[in-house]
Amino acid sequence: MSEKTKRNSSGDEKDRGSTADTFGRRDYMKASGVGLGASLLGINSGITAATTSARTTRVQSDDYYDLTADVPDDAWDLWQAKPDVREEFETVDASNYDGRNGDLSNRIEEAADQNAIVDLGSGTYEMESTVSVHSGTVGIVGDGARIYYVGADDGVEWLFATTPDYLVMEGVTFDISEDPGNGLSTDVGILSSNGIGSRAWLEDVRLEGSRHRQQIIDGELETVGGWGTFLVQAADGATAFIHRCEFPDGGTSMMGEHPDADTHDHAYGPNADPAHDGLNVWKECVAEGFHSNAFYVHSNDEAGRNVLWDCTARNNGRGNMRISHNDQIIGGVTEVTDRPDGEETQNGTPFVVNAGDNMSVIGLEIIADGPDWGSEVIQIRTEADEIAFEKTVVHIRGGSNRPIRTGTPDADVDVTFEDCYILDEGSNNNTFWISSRYENDSDVYFEDDVRIASDNGNEFNIGSVGTLHHDGDTYSDTTVSAADLGLESPVDDNGNLPAFSFEYEDDENGDDETPGTVIDNFEDGNLDNYSVETEATVTQSGAYRGDYGLELDGDSGFSGAVRSDTGLNAYPGRNDRWEFWWNTQTLEEAFYAYFGTQSDDYSETFRLGVSFDDAESSLWFQERGADGDSYLGSTDVPVETATWYRLVVDGTDGDDWTISIDTGDGTETIGEVTTDSTQYTGYERSSIAYWISGNDRMYFDEITIREQNDGDDGGTGELVVDDFAESGLDEWQIPSQTGTVDAHSDSYDNSYALRCYDDGLTRAFANEDNSPSLENFPQPGDLWEFYVQIHTPGLTRFQFGRQGSEGGDGHYRVELSSSGFRVDLHDGSSSTTVGTGEYGLSYDTGTWYRVRHWWHHPDQDEDHVCELYDTATEEAVATVSGNDTTWEDGDIGVWANDETDVSFDLIRILDRTQ
Repeated sequence: MSEKTKRNSSGDEKDRGSTADTFGRRDYMKASGVGLGASLLGINSGITAATTSARTTRVQSDDYYDLTADVPDDAWDLWQAKPDVREEFETVDASNYDGRNGDLSNRIEEAADQNAIVDLGSGTYEMESTVSVHSGTVGIVGDGARIYYVGADDGVEWLFATTPDYLVMEGVTFDISEDPGNGLSTDVGILSSNGIGSRAWLEDVRLEGSRHRQQIIDGELETVGGWGTFLVQAADGATAFIHRCEFPDGGTSMMGEHPDADTHDHAYGPNADPAHDGLNVWKECVAEGFHSNAFYVHSNDEAGRNVLWDCTARNNGRGNMRISHNDQIIGGVTEVTDRPDGEETQNGTPFVVNAGDNMSVIGLEIIADGPDWGSEVIQIRTEADEIAFEKTVVHIRGGSNRPIRTGTPDADVDVTFEDCYILDEGSNNNTFWISSRYENDSDVYFEDDVRIASDNGNEFNIGSVGTLHHDGDTYSDTTVSAADLGLESPVDDNGNLPAFSFEYEDDENGDDETPGTVIDNFEDGNLDNYSVETEATVTQSGAYRGDYGLELDGDSGFSGAVRSDTGLNAYPGRNDRWEFWWNTQTLEEAFYAYFGTQSDDYSETFRLGVSFDDAESSLWFQERGADGDSYLGSTDVPVETATWYRLVVDGTDGDDWTISIDTGDGTETIGEVTTDSTQYTGYERSSIAYWISGNDRMYFDEITIREQNDGDDGGTGELVVDDFAESGLDEWQIPSQTGTVDAHSDSYDNSYALRCYDDGLTRAFANEDNSPSLENFPQPGDLWEFYVQIHTPGLTRFQFGRQGSEGGDGHYRVELSSSGFRVDLHDGSSSTTVGTGEYGLSYDTGTWYRVRHWWHHPDQDEDHVCELYDTATEEAVATVSGNDTTWEDGDIGVWANDETDVSFDLIRILDRTQ
């Protein structure tokens, strides 16, 4: 398995993965003499004199916490250890079931008998019965495959009711939205797995369609499907990694049909109750619109642990996120601003703790608004014993219920807040209710920098058995305000709260990039700054990162675009490096991205296109003008459906544009177009627009300018010596010879390349006396490079620093031959090797190599350092270095001996220091 993501090393790494007993916060406070029974300050008189906080640094709106170092080590390791399941397990295909041809459950169980998983590809299937296997391996892997459930009244509660040793689900959408036409609504959960024996890998699984667990049957309200929708429980010592699994459609309510207008029998979202003995890691999962809790990972026992890592819960009834013994939350959002389904349904509580200790919440954003959140925003209840909140934002935007409750009916509880930011804009009298309802001890500890502001006079309502600890003082049986405690406001001067992120160094989604200038990430949930000419919406389905992305749907047969040239935060400019992410759901026709608008009617603009058909896909670049369209370059690209790709437009060169496709930083470029940008001189306006054809469905997200450039290289930018963009060789002198030198389209940069071939010696020179001149050429102090492809092996030379015509008076030369890769000095009659590297006969014909040379460059210890790279693998296959200061000129030439066939392309200077 290749190396994956790395963590930044900044910040203190905290091992939050251990479930071993620790010296608890309650014990620490008692031992230091400030716990209950050790200090009576505040008990008799209520308020103790407040100490003004010594920390006054105000968080600014663009500040954020990088949570990478806070991720528990065992959760991190589980992510890194996630295998390529097609390589890890034997696979069998499901081609006979593709096209909804029979019950796929049969094929999955057949494969399980062979200890194999089923490869679904991108096919379409249906299931009507339950996979019930309780040992070995059970699994499916797809590339955006779709499975429809087609039963409704046959007693199927889950499509998978299985407890194997190994469980795999990857790259598949389950669709339960079809009406069976028998008087019932479709309802089924995906998975009920209790006690997975060894490992589970569940990634990119999606459920479409609402759960209808409560239905009227023969006039009576009855329970139809299973309780859990995606129940994952690992056995003792086992692990489950659940990644990017989404449940956006929740369920429908039958509260209004229930005799007492209340029922808890609706379906749950993703859950791990009633027991989890192993480790479950839920990373970047989403649940929305469920009535009886969403992330219900509460456990009835103390064993095991769940980690919710950058997960999102939105508008679920009862508990949005509900945790217990040993569980941890790192990053993510839990938000209740509306009821799941209608006014009669249950309110939601953003965060609930039922029982246990050794629980931590780090970097979670907790949001509540309006009348639709439940009795608390943070609810510490029942048998909860100990929990810590760190780097957490709580924002009550409106509503009149109790925001934060820290008291339980059945246990004493310690709650710690550290570096937390709490903004209460609701209408309750108090923000904190500390043991003001139940007669059990509740100790709340403020550590480091806790900031609170509210529209209420007294933020803290503290009961007779509750105690607030802050700056060495204690408060009990009283009300007290944040101002009395000297607590600062959590917002900056612009009214903004801090944010959180994970700045991974090499994330599989490219998240390590600096924030850049965001053109649009669609997180505002609307298209107010666009004119819309097609079916366009902002959806969760269309999101690459964050909650929302742009979805263009041409299923109606109507093609068109969404366009904007005013109103967005920024637009891509002539010399920018900018990018966007896209994900095609179909391979039928094409999508375009427009920018660099010149005319008001958008007829004169630049257009990037990706075309699809069943055979191949291609990336192309075009200028659309009043006098017709001009294609500036194209290349084939191997793309798949339901896969996120990044398209990068790099104009920072100043001479060329490079448009490339990859899947994020550190990944291979799968397609690239390089073209001259001279036609862009007249384009003073800029825009952004996205267009799809009538039968496509596309997602777009994260349009961002990564690097801005004023276009003036100032002597230090990249200078093109010759990229052979045109088919001519007007700048080169070609002496009379028996071989052939010309420009061929078999090039590195998809334009043209200089090629020396056929029998006899072949040569070409530039910048010599009586020869044409190039605008730029290598000179001492440069870092420069060229690309070379050997079609027929032999002796190949690139000559530079030339002192006379046709090679007779001395020069340096880079040699690629059967004797190795080296840099030579030729004095006009003989040569001296400056440096040599072992590569021998290993040159692969038909492979482009990059030669990069430092010539008296100050960043190098030697006068000449020359590297040979295989561009197919981006590996350095040879390096030579040495010292010599003889030639200080800059003419260049290429040379090939008898029967050698070689091409040169994209000669350019990357850094000039003199």
